[in-house]
Amino acid sequence: MQLAQDCRYLYEVAIKADNAWKKKTMMLNNLAATNKSLEEEVQHLIQIAVGATNKTEQLKKNWPEADLKLTKKEEELRNLRLDFSRLALERDELQAQAAVWLNKRKIVCCKGVEDAFLKAKRQMIRRFKAHPRAERRQGWRDSFMKAMDAVKTEGPGPITNTEVSSAAEPNQEDLP
Repeated sequence: MQLAQDCRYLYEVAIKADNAWKKKTMMLNNLAATNKSLEEEVQHLIQIAVGATNKTEQLKKNWPEADLKLTKKEEELRNLRLDFSRLALERDELQAQAAVWLNKRKIVCCKGVEDAFLKAKRQMIRRFKAHPRAERRQGWRDSFMKAMDAVKTEGPGPITNTEVSSAAEPNQEDLP
């Protein structure tokens, strides 16, 4: 019986050793596959590092060129900003001049009309004073028309704007 027990024991030990051997072989295969994948990852990381190093060296070589381009672009942007601010300033000045000109034109226009009216009135008064009383009643319209015609031919006075002076002359159809 001892022999049967020893055989059984040896059989179990052989099975356990065989199972252990299979586990070790499987673990070794897994470790070999893991080692191979890690080596591939290491090679890939080495390639990334070499590529980054090469890129860094290339950027170091091109840095002055890139810096020069950046300086040129900054200068161009600054010039465009200056041009824009100059144009905005000119636009504001032109708008201010236009507003001032419109106000002056209104004043000149009113002044021209007023001057023409006063000049015609003075001429009419002088002519009325020169004529006898009966003649005043009959010819007042004719005298006024003559005075207005005289103002038209002589002009209302020193006005620089020709549009204003032509607008200041009254129409004969508007008079009574």
